[in-house]
Amino acid sequence: NGMHLLIALCRMHTSVSWTAFCQRYFDLQSQGTTEQPPVTREALGSVQADYLSLKTRLGSPWTQDTYRQEMLCCAEGLCVMAELSAKSAGIPVRRLTDTEAWLARYSQNWLAGNKPSELYQIQNMFRFMDAQ
Repeated sequence: NGMHLLIALCRMHTSVSWTAFCQRYFDLQSQGTTEQPPVTREALGSVQADYLSLKTRLGSPWTQDTYRQEMLCCAEGLCVMAELSAKSAGIPVRRLTDTEAWLARYSQNWLAGNKPSELYQIQNMFRFMDAQ
């Protein structure tokens, strides 16, 4: 059921934080350091497992498929954040995601309902973190 999938998606966010990801980005850009890594090895494993589970459970198209596509994009984005955060902290990562492929999907979703606005900032942030 859709509500269970949404709850599982929200649970992923407890393991990886947008705020911590942004802080890590700004710290790395200014050559600063953070007191703790933005994600732990355990959190990375949890996010990757949750992503694979949701990807499987969301596999079949829905009648209103836009919702499913947005949930997939969100789950993948959380996984990208966890993987890049771990990588930047020196935690070995076996990538399940591709940053550029995800950015293309995210950008397409963004532009379907929004002006470009600050989208380039998000793209730059993820590309910078991917290069670390």
